Amino acid sequence: MHKGVLDALHSSYDEVLEEIDSYASRKGLSMDDMKFLLTGHGLGGSISAAFVPSLKMKFQNSALYVLTYGAPTIFNATAVAAVHKEMPSEDMVNLVTRLKNKNKVYDQVVVFSQKAYGFIRAGMNVFIDVESSVGRAVPVNSIEEIGRASCRER
Repeated sequence: MHKGVLDALHSSYDEVLEEIDSYASRKGLSMDDMKFLLTGHGLGGSISAAFVPSLKMKFQNSALYVLTYGAPTIFNATAVAAVHKEMPSEDMVNLVTRLKNKNKVYDQVVVFSQKAYGFIRAGMNVFIDVESSVGRAVPVNSIEEIGRASCRER
């Protein structure tokens, strides 16, 4: 696993588990009643994915789902096999933006980490192809405008 993500996981692990235990106690829930949706963008998505093995071991009968967006690849093939042993790949969905460039499509986040370290993603990838890596700011003043801006044809 990517060492930087592992370090980030270790620095937040105990605090996250304390929050889960505290929430369950306040609500009168057993751990078997809990359902988890871990989500994040970029590093947060990678940390969410990294939490999977330990959460599945601690809360074996709880439902666990992961949704990431633009998360760097962090697992080698052995780690991916271990994650998939704990949860079905369709319960971990990775939204991945790909850049179309000269009739080729590149996963912008993955290219370096795959070539340099052999890292791959666990779960199921859903690709979003874009024409340019340069983002366009769209001024919006309300939630309705955000909805209209996000649904416009490109």
